[in-house]
Amino acid sequence: MDNYRVIFCHKQATSALLRFMLFDNTTVCVPGALPELSVLIDTPDTASNVVLHPKAAIGRIASQLGFAPSEWERESEFSAHVDVPGAVWPVFLARFTTQDPPFMMAGRIGASFVDLARARHLPATELQLLRLAYEALMEG
Repeated sequence: MDNYRVIFCHKQATSALLRFMLFDNTTVCVPGALPELSVLIDTPDTASNVVLHPKAAIGRIASQLGFAPSEWERESEFSAHVDVPGAVWPVFLARFTTQDPPFMMAGRIGASFVDLARARHLPATELQLLRLAYEALMEG
């Protein structure tokens, strides 16, 4: 299993409506949900971690999902790490650059787009990550 997670989002240019890609109605994290007992941390101890380039990590996941490099970009204002049992994982944020969210492509992979209000059923750590993403995109 990969030791990082990616969250995909879309911010509407005209209305600033922010939506997150939700997979199987259970997680916004890919390549899979965070393990139970995962917690958001402020500053990771990176001395023992292998540093992963965010664009390479996002590109790998985006390619696996069928999204072209021209359809997304990394949000460099977003930085998050989660402490999972036995490790610390970085979480990266990618924003779709298309005019509208890629609804059809998301549907083909079992995903949909939701705003924060429709994400309330997610685990607490994922909601904290979405709050950080919201702040980075709307206030940054």
